[in-house]
Amino acid sequence: MDSCQEASELAHSQTLRQLFISIAVISALAVIAELWAIK
Repeated sequence: MDSCQEASELAHSQTLRQLFISIAVISALAVIAELWAIK
């Protein structure tokens, strides 16, 4: 039971990390696109 819950939490934290990474990458690309457009 405990190990199952632990695995579930680990998977959840990994999913959150991937979500944050995706958001960070999209934000960075958006900023780069803005700077490119200004040029």
